[in-house]
Amino acid sequence: MKFTKKDHKETEIIADIIKETDHSSIKELSEIFDEIKVYQPILISIFMGYKEVLSYEELDELAKDLIIIWKFFSDKPNSKKIEITESHLKKFDKKNADFFNYLSGEDADEMRKTTEVVLETIDSKAILTALIYRVNEKSIFKKMNQDRKSEFIMELKTLIDCFEEINK
Repeated sequence: MKFTKKDHKETEIIADIIKETDHSSIKELSEIFDEIKVYQPILISIFMGYKEVLSYEELDELAKDLIIIWKFFSDKPNSKKIEITESHLKKFDKKNADFFNYLSGEDADEMRKTTEVVLETIDSKAILTALIYRVNEKSIFKKMNQDRKSEFIMELKTLIDCFEEINK
């Protein structure tokens, strides 16, 4: 897979966002959540939808991931002008579910090749890669069962797809 100068620059931006988010106080994170509530309330709905199925620690990481996505996209032209809707989510959720289902039937080599092809088409490779890394490396996620982890990654990718679409 080829990474452009833009991808490398975004990797540095994402690293800073993650570092800042991980070291933010509850008050600071709460203020960002309040901003999200104003511009992209569907992110809060997604968070609330997981309230019954995730542990407190998992919810904390989900909140941080949503904040990371928001911080990355919040300065893009339409992120504060166009709300992500349920139809946006459904569109990309179906597309991503179909992709993950397709991958589940492939052997490891084909899975890697297919994933690389799909990643080539994503504008925001850096954030998706960073979030997948977080989900695979954070100890709280390592305890999570694989189906839940896959669902979680798919949800994050769906949100990234939605932000990319509204900012085209």
